[in-house]
Amino acid sequence: MKGKTTIWSRSFFPVLLTYFIDNFGLAIVYPIFTPFFLKPGLHLIGADITFFHRTLLLGLLIASFPLAQFFGAPLLGALSDRIGRKKVFLATLTGGAIGYLMTGFGVHFQEIFLLWSGRALTGFFAGNLTLCLAAVSDITQSKQQRVRNYGFIATIGGIGFVLAILTGSSLSNPDLETFFRPDIPFFVTAFFTCINLLLMALFFKESHVSRPHDKKEFYQGVKNIGKALRTKGIRLIYLGYFLFMLCWIPTMQFLSAELIHNFQVRPDTITLTFVFVGITWSIANFLINPILSHLLPPVKTFTFALALLSLFLFLTLIPHESLPLFLFHFFAATLCAALSWTSGLAALSLTGSKGIQGSILGVNQSIVAIASFIGPIAAGAIAGIDIRNLYLFTGGVSFLGAIAVALRANGKKTFG
Repeated sequence: MKGKTTIWSRSFFPVLLTYFIDNFGLAIVYPIFTPFFLKPGLHLIGADITFFHRTLLLGLLIASFPLAQFFGAPLLGALSDRIGRKKVFLATLTGGAIGYLMTGFGVHFQEIFLLWSGRALTGFFAGNLTLCLAAVSDITQSKQQRVRNYGFIATIGGIGFVLAILTGSSLSNPDLETFFRPDIPFFVTAFFTCINLLLMALFFKESHVSRPHDKKEFYQGVKNIGKALRTKGIRLIYLGYFLFMLCWIPTMQFLSAELIHNFQVRPDTITLTFVFVGITWSIANFLINPILSHLLPPVKTFTFALALLSLFLFLTLIPHESLPLFLFHFFAATLCAALSWTSGLAALSLTGSKGIQGSILGVNQSIVAIASFIGPIAAGAIAGIDIRNLYLFTGGVSFLGAIAVALRANGKKTFG
C-alpha cells in the first residue's frame, strides 16, 4: 500500500485538505484580530487602553494558540505512532471544529474569555499539522522526494493562507454585505473542518503500521524534547528551527500593525499584501524548492535561507523607506522564510526512521509552539515601544539561527 499511495492519491486528499484548513484557520485571524485590538472604536477591549497594552493583549491572544499546541503536538504525534494516524486525525478534526465554533461565538458576543478558550482548544488540536507531515513521510521513499513533497504541501499551505486572508477580510466586512460579520469566517472554517472530518473517515487509508502495545514509545514521545536537546546532531537543527519560528511568526503577525502604524495604509492594501505574501510562499516551495533539492542538502539550504532572511529583514529598517521598497524587502524575506520552513523540516525528518516520524515532528511542533508563544508576547512589547524595532529583533534572531545550523552543517555528519 505504501508503494502505491502518493501525495496526490485520492486516499491522501483528506490529509492535504487537513493541512490546507489548518493554515486557513491560522491565517484567517490576521485581518480580523488586529482591528479588534488596534482600533479604539471596537468594544472587545476598552477605548482607553494604550497602544502598548493593545499590542501586548494582541500578542497574548495570538500566543494562546501555540501554548496549547505545545502540549498537544508531542502527545498527538507520539499517539499516532502508537495507534495509527487515522484515529488521531478524526479526533483532532472534531476538536478543531469545536474550537472554531467557540472562537466564532467569542467574536460574536465579544467575550474575550470565550475567544481565548476557542483559540486555545483549536491550538491543542492543531497538532494534526504534525500528523500531516508524518503521513507524508510514511508514503515517501527517497530523500529528494521527501524534500519535494514537503515543498508541495507547503505550497498547499500557502494557497490556504491566501484564501484565508481574502475570505477573512471579505466575510468580516459588513460594507460588502450586511450579513457579513467578523464571526462568520470562523463558522465557515468550522463547517469545512466538519466536511474534512467526513472525507477523512471515508477515504483516508492508514499510512502507518500501528504498535498498540508499544507503551514505552508513547511515553517516550512526551519526554522527547529533553532527548532532542541532548542529541548534538539534531539539537542544532532544532535550535535553528526554533530561532527561525521565533523570527518569522511575530514578523507575520505584526505585519498589519506595521502597515497601519508606519504607512497608514487602507484595509484593502493590507489584504493585498498578505495575498502576495502567500503567493510568494507558494512560488518558493513549488518552483524553487524542487530545484534546490537537487543541488544542496536540506541543511545547507536551511543555513543560506536563514542568513538571507536576516538580511532582508534588516533592509526593512532603512530610514524613511517608501512603502514599495519596504514591500519588496518583505516579499524577498518571505521567499527566504518559505525555503527555511521546507528545508528545516526536511533536515529534521531525515534524522530519524519512518517509525518515529510522528515523534520527531511532534517534538519539533512543540519547539515551534514555544517560539510561537514567546514571539508574539515579546514582539507585542517591542512593537508597543517602537514597532520598527520589531524587525531589528527578528532579523537578529534569524541570523543566530543561521549560525546554529551552519555549525551543524559544517560539523561531523551524524545523520541523514
